[in-house]
Amino acid sequence: MFLRTPVAPDRTQPGVTAVLDKAYPDFVAFLGQQNTPPGAFRTVDEWVRMASVTRGSRLLDLACSTGWSGRTAHELTGADVHGIDISADAVEQARAYAKGSPVLTYQVADAAELPLPDDTYTHVLGGCNFGFIERRERALDEVHRVLRPGGMLCSAAFYYHTRPPEDLLDRVAEVIGFRPDGSRDREFWTRFFSRRFDPVAEVLHDTPALGPRRVARAVRRSVYGRVPALAGVSRPVRDACFHRLRETRLVLDEHRRYQGLMTGVWRAKP
Repeated sequence: MFLRTPVAPDRTQPGVTAVLDKAYPDFVAFLGQQNTPPGAFRTVDEWVRMASVTRGSRLLDLACSTGWSGRTAHELTGADVHGIDISADAVEQARAYAKGSPVLTYQVADAAELPLPDDTYTHVLGGCNFGFIERRERALDEVHRVLRPGGMLCSAAFYYHTRPPEDLLDRVAEVIGFRPDGSRDREFWTRFFSRRFDPVAEVLHDTPALGPRRVARAVRRSVYGRVPALAGVSRPVRDACFHRLRETRLVLDEHRRYQGLMTGVWRAKP
């Protein structure tokens, strides 16, 4: 492990500018991050129980990033999983983590234009992705289309219990390339999902902030520990990764103070 204090990114060093300028999903994939849904294992476990996922289920992991949600659901149940993501880098990482498993498959695709047949899946793992998908109404229609009649959508939607300051939302946009809408409270998401789905079950969770020290420690482990995706990466590039990831996590940690989490299961309307 690297022990000395990380220095500020030096764009004159090979590879540093490329890391700093990557789109956020591609940056996460570059780090080999296990990009989990809000609540991580607890959320997937709640989905499995509330939506009755079994070995015979067929799951679509929507905007799957590096595929953690679907893989975890598979490990819990044995269900088949197909993941889609718009980031080719993320899909490549997901395939690497799947280690050639024939029941864990992935492709590059847009959630709003799914290249998948009708009535194919018993469950869709949506996570918090509808908060980031630009054409979310179209994506919700697509999810409904590819689900079998009565199929289930599993969500983990962040909602605002207190409206965040506009300058904080600007900072979120700077670090992840997407500006959240501060008006999206719990009622907003209930109305949104209810367009095509009926509620089955819901659990509400707080989202406590970690604080700067815990964020920095977690980021240090993610960048300077034994990270297979970063094997052979130079020290200046790792330093750039540390600074970018720490800045991102600090902003998002402050943002969490204004949020709650709705973990829900929704049944497709006829």
